[in-house]
Amino acid sequence: MAPLPGDVTGGTAIEISPPDHAAVYYTIDGTVPTLESILYDADTVISVGDEGLTIRAMALLPNHRPSAIVHGEYAVADNGDSDNGDEGDGEDLSGLDRRLTLSVGGESFDMILVERGTFPGPSEFITRTVVRSFYMADRVVTYDLWSHVYDWAVTAGGPGYQFANEGRQGGMRYDNTGNLIEDNPVPGSTGQHPVTKVNWRDAVVWCNALSEYLGIEPYYLYDGEVFRNSQVPDYDRLLLGNTGSEGFRLPADFQWELASRDRGSDNRDDGIEVDGRYWTPANYASGAQDSTDNTQATDAVAWTSSNTGGAFGGTTKPVAQLNPNELGFYDMGGNVWEWTSRLDSQSLWWGSGQYFVRGGSWADPANNAAVAVDNVSMPGTPDNVGIRVVHRIP
Repeated sequence: MAPLPGDVTGGTAIEISPPDHAAVYYTIDGTVPTLESILYDADTVISVGDEGLTIRAMALLPNHRPSAIVHGEYAVADNGDSDNGDEGDGEDLSGLDRRLTLSVGGESFDMILVERGTFPGPSEFITRTVVRSFYMADRVVTYDLWSHVYDWAVTAGGPGYQFANEGRQGGMRYDNTGNLIEDNPVPGSTGQHPVTKVNWRDAVVWCNALSEYLGIEPYYLYDGEVFRNSQVPDYDRLLLGNTGSEGFRLPADFQWELASRDRGSDNRDDGIEVDGRYWTPANYASGAQDSTDNTQATDAVAWTSSNTGGAFGGTTKPVAQLNPNELGFYDMGGNVWEWTSRLDSQSLWWGSGQYFVRGGSWADPANNAAVAVDNVSMPGTPDNVGIRVVHRIP
C-alpha cells in the first residue's frame, strides 16, 4: 500500500500494488476480505476521510490459494503533519533539546533530533521527503543494552514479554572455506558489540520493552494490544503503530536515509544542495569525505570487509569507535545492517514478510555502506543485522 500505513493528511489517496497477474479483494469496514469483497482495479480511488481508514486486502493468483491478508490503518494527522503525506505546518522545534542522553542499566546513548526535510532521490529529477522531525539513537543497540532490557522484560512477574531469540553478542566467525566457527561470543568481543541474531519481530517487541522500561507508552500494537510476543506466527493481521505514542520504534526507510545524508549547512564542494540544505552524495558512506571507492575515506567511518577481515575471518566491532557523521550518528555505514520498518510489499502478499535493511555490515564490501543502498532481509536471525531506534517528537 502506498503511502505506508500511519499518519496521513485528510483526503490522501491510497494505492494498492498487487503482485503481477493477481486479483485483489479488499474491505474498508474492518471485516476480513473474501471473494465477495470489493475487487480492486487501476481506476479504484480509496481516500482517507476525516475519521481515518482501515483497509484489509488479499491477493489471488489463478490456481493458487489466497494470500495472507494485508492490513493497513491510516489516521489523519494534526496540523497537516504526517509520516507519509505532504509537508504540513505547525512543527515548532524551538523548545526541544537537540540531544537527549538516556541511561538504561549502566548503558548510555543519545537520542539526536533530526529535522524533517527533502533530500535527493535516485536521480536528479526525484527527491524524497520526511515530513515530521524525529529523534534517532546515535548508535546501534549494543548487546549489553539489549540484554538488560530483555532480562527485565522476560522476568517472572514482569510485563510478560516473549521473544523468539535471546540475541547474540556481535557476529559469528567463518573459516576460509565458509564453515562456521562455533564460538559464542567470538573471543575478544564485548557487550559493546551490536546485538545480532534477532529477527524483525524480536526487534519491534524489544522496542516496546524499552519504552515500558522507561515508562513510555509503547508504539507497536497487535490486535489492539501492546505487542509483547515476537513468536506470534500469523501474518494475516499486520502490526499497527500507536501514532500518538512517543514510544521507541524502528526507523522508517526514508528517516534512516535522511539522518544518514544530512549535512545541514556544510556546503563543501561534493555536497548536493536541496532547498538550502546540503546532503551526502548517494555513493558515499555516511560521514565520509569521499565515495566508497576511496578505501581510506570509507574506513574512517564504516566497518566493512575492508577493515574487519570480511565474511571469512572477520566479525563485528564495538559500536561508536569510528568517526560519526555530521549529525553525530555512529556506524550508519557498516558494522551491522539495520532493520527498518519498510516492508517489501510483494513478499507480504505471500506471507514471507521481508523487511528492508540499511547501512551494510562488517561482512560486506564497502559499496554496501553507501547511504543510498538498501537491501531486503528475511525475518530470520542474521548475524550481520542489528537495531537502531527512533521516536517521534512531542
